[in-house]
Amino acid sequence: MSQWIRTGRLHRPLGVLGGFLLAMALFSSAMAQEPTTDEKVADLVAALDSAWLLIAGSLVFFMQAGFAMLTAGFVRAKNTANILMKNMIDACVGGLAFWAVGWGLAYGAPDSSSGLVGMGNFFLHDFEDYAGWFFQFAFAAAAATIVAGSLAERLKFSAYLIYTVVITAVIYPIVVHWAWDANGWLSAFKEDPGDLLMANGYVDFAGSGVVHMVGGFAGLVGAFFLGPRKGKFGPGKRVNAIPGHNIAIGSLGMFILWFGWYGFNPGSTLALSGGGAALAAKVAVTTTLAATSGGVAAVLASRLVTGRYDPGLTINGVLGGLVGITAGCATVDPWAAVVIGGTGALVMYGGVVLLDKVGIDDPVGAFPVHGCGGAWGVIAVGLFFDKGRDGGSRLRGSIEVWPAGRRRRGTAGDAVHRARVDHRLGGRDGGHPVCVHQVHHRDAGAGTGRGPRAGPDGARPRLLPGLRSHRPWHLQRGERQLATAEPVAGAVLGAPACSPTIRSGLDGAPGGTAG
Repeated sequence: MSQWIRTGRLHRPLGVLGGFLLAMALFSSAMAQEPTTDEKVADLVAALDSAWLLIAGSLVFFMQAGFAMLTAGFVRAKNTANILMKNMIDACVGGLAFWAVGWGLAYGAPDSSSGLVGMGNFFLHDFEDYAGWFFQFAFAAAAATIVAGSLAERLKFSAYLIYTVVITAVIYPIVVHWAWDANGWLSAFKEDPGDLLMANGYVDFAGSGVVHMVGGFAGLVGAFFLGPRKGKFGPGKRVNAIPGHNIAIGSLGMFILWFGWYGFNPGSTLALSGGGAALAAKVAVTTTLAATSGGVAAVLASRLVTGRYDPGLTINGVLGGLVGITAGCATVDPWAAVVIGGTGALVMYGGVVLLDKVGIDDPVGAFPVHGCGGAWGVIAVGLFFDKGRDGGSRLRGSIEVWPAGRRRRGTAGDAVHRARVDHRLGGRDGGHPVCVHQVHHRDAGAGTGRGPRAGPDGARPRLLPGLRSHRPWHLQRGERQLATAEPVAGAVLGAPACSPTIRSGLDGAPGGTAG
């Protein structure tokens, strides 16, 4: 052997062996790091869903320009700079307030939150759902800006600054927690159906009540305490019109708001996957029909009541229709959207008459549009909700949902995520009942604040948008979820099966079909 080594006869075989081992090591390392096809698909789907949320949030934020133009056109020229400054400060100061306190009060860590207020993730500590925060910030800024119209032309800038901080940091987030967080006392996302308020919980898909009523009624209270502008009401409670200085700018603001509503309502699906794209398309249609019917109803009402066509009332009629459909845009049929939008415009007009009767001055009509229209929108959900062919009956059971390839990176350990499913056959899509799941994730060993951990096979539960509301999508640990998915072939106890893959059977669910 030593002679072979000295003569160099083993150099070539040893070199070949070493090269082979090195190649195997490099190949194994590459294979270990290369994601599977399922993982690539899951990452692509997650990226598309995040992009959809960012685009929708940008549209909602662009509504700030619409509010600015609308209010600037509806006030007198001398107050234009003041009202524009208030709109700008809404976005700037409101963003800081929602970052520091607002998000935590709305969607704080579930394990330390109560039914009245969230508690956690202040200053976005221990937080990663940045797309969700951006979308929610745009909604908070919209709620704050609504009030500027009611208080226009008679509120000091410093006082308005204080108000903006209070509503974006405290008032709006607490209302959001009540209605859209899994722990909220009004929430439709509770684990036990017996705990749901009036058997359903509060149903508001995109915020007729949570966003628009909050802003509208806050403006009403402010306008009441500020009192009317000089010259608005004469002797004998005579109402004197104080027209805005530029109806063209007001009309531009209306169209910008209408455009932004396609982020407000369709964007509230929060995702394109799992049936979100089809639902967003339907929501876009119902939103459009409500806006158009609201404008037509306002034109006709102004002609019948005043004898002329009033462009200001027409602008607010379109907005009243949009506000009215916001709560039920995902759960009503197109014909119902036409009725809701037209009625929303009439309700708005009634709000204008009511304010004149009681002597409250609202220069832009924020309370009639957002307060009255928002209240009508919440009521309309119950009146026009499409219960489907089974009358809204439920099938209860337990499942585990694990989409292939969705893995939790950078987190040790695993947990068993049990999902309670609540099948509500409401409405139809292409002739098939829509399958809705109310899901509750239990995260064993949660505490990282980074969302649900991976399951036994390394997969991560897929969180999908819901019909009742969209807010608890935001990957908070231990959070209940609503999930919707497109109908696919097959059935679960007579109900349509839903993608993604459903593993394990139903526990104690009644047999037979639901319709």
